[in-house]
Amino acid sequence: MTIRSVGPCVICVLAGLGLGRLTAPYSTPQARAGQGDRSGESVLATGTVSVEVDRMTKQPTTTDALYYLDYSAGRLLATVPNYRQTVEGTRVLGAFASRDLVADFRPPRGTTPRFLMTVGQLGLSAAGGWSPLYVVEATTRQVATYRVSPGPMRAGGEQQPTFELVELKPLP
Repeated sequence: MTIRSVGPCVICVLAGLGLGRLTAPYSTPQARAGQGDRSGESVLATGTVSVEVDRMTKQPTTTDALYYLDYSAGRLLATVPNYRQTVEGTRVLGAFASRDLVADFRPPRGTTPRFLMTVGQLGLSAAGGWSPLYVVEATTRQVATYRVSPGPMRAGGEQQPTFELVELKPLP
């Protein structure tokens, strides 16, 4: 191949790379769906806790939380999965934060609490936003809004999430 025939190829490759870089911010966003499942007296759900924009690709990157509602214990657990390599192998799940739902809702003694749980979305976009966790206690007719944050990084790359009760109010 001569230098004369390589020149147009190099120009085409550089033009393609330039066009790709220019159109990257306009690419189709990823489809995301919150998941949930139930088994007996346990409920599992996921939701976005933060949205950040990658400085290089200009694409949004989300961080999710995993929620576990344990009816029998009246507890709500949450963790923020974080992929990391350790000497023991690959780790994804870190520390769990916990909420005592009986303490949060204060159902009358002698009643059996009935919990419902779902994940919402508040302003999820490349600019930010988060997914609140809504828990309804049916016997006291109250709804709570919870927020999970990843928390500070500890040794080994593990984070201790924080689990905040944002609001508790009666249903109309």
